[in-house]
Amino acid sequence: MQIDTELEKSFGDFGALIGAWGDEKPDDRALADSATELSWREVAIFTSRIAAQLQRDGLQHGQAVAILGTSNVHYALVYLAAVRAGGCAFGVRHQHQRGAVLAGLAHQQFHHLR
Repeated sequence: MQIDTELEKSFGDFGALIGAWGDEKPDDRALADSATELSWREVAIFTSRIAAQLQRDGLQHGQAVAILGTSNVHYALVYLAAVRAGGCAFGVRHQHQRGAVLAGLAHQQFHHLR
């Protein structure tokens, strides 16, 4: 699959786009922070694995995925994988949002996927 072909579409498959970058530019840097650097090949592999695990753990298409964490490569991988798995990912960064998510977990309004 060509990257340019995917990018020209009005709507596309996010997983296919990451896979295309992994195939066509496997050794190019895709994600980096102060501690970790990953190539497109590695991003494609990790997001596929995480997305598959999220689906095995019960993630349904269109289900919201709250991601608690700091901005780093691992956070980005989980975010990309959640979208790739069909979820609607959103980051929770502020303390008051974290409290709302934890309260929702405690009252079983949200599901905790590992």
